[in-house]
Amino acid sequence: MAAAARTNAQIVEALATLTNIVARDNQPGRDGEMRLDNQLGLV
Repeated sequence: MAAAARTNAQIVEALATLTNIVARDNQPGRDGEMRLDNQLGLV
């Protein structure tokens, strides 16, 4: 049961990250790779 809850939490987190990327994609003048790096915490 705990494993399923953990998996669900990971799915929710991934969907939130993708939603943020798509939302930011609507902002003109930003580079896609930089935006993705920011979401992944690489910058």
